[in-house]
Amino acid sequence: MTNNKLHYVTERPSLAIKICASLMLLGGVYVSLTYPVISAIFILMGLLPFTMHKCVEFKLYEGVYREGYCIVGRALGKEEPFSGLDFIFLKKNRYTQITHGEVAEVVSRNISFDGYLNLCDGTKILVVQESDKEQALKKLSAIAQDFQAEIKDLT
Repeated sequence: MTNNKLHYVTERPSLAIKICASLMLLGGVYVSLTYPVISAIFILMGLLPFTMHKCVEFKLYEGVYREGYCIVGRALGKEEPFSGLDFIFLKKNRYTQITHGEVAEVVSRNISFDGYLNLCDGTKILVVQESDKEQALKKLSAIAQDFQAEIKDLT
């Protein structure tokens, strides 16, 4: 724990959101000459998903952590007291996704490996969500090295 601030990306915007944002960006550029105010709003909203992600940030010297969104490098969210890290654990989750269409219904069953930080006060923070166990363990081991904590594999 040599750094004062530890920052971990927990989730990035999906491809679908980035495609919609690209369309908004292009629409903003397209109407820039005729509707400059609407154009500026569309361009700003189109750039937002490319500059933001969900994160968790620990300020070790101040004894606080923050779960929220990081927009252009600045974390936004409510600061909570950080009482210390008890352990890190990896859990296997099964989930079902049902897609309804006009002709058919598609049911897909997937497995997700979720990595959590278990704080001393009992709070659990999701930091890793991967479909591959090795990738999840690789990301968790980097976090475990920062905190000098053990990883419990509950899969």
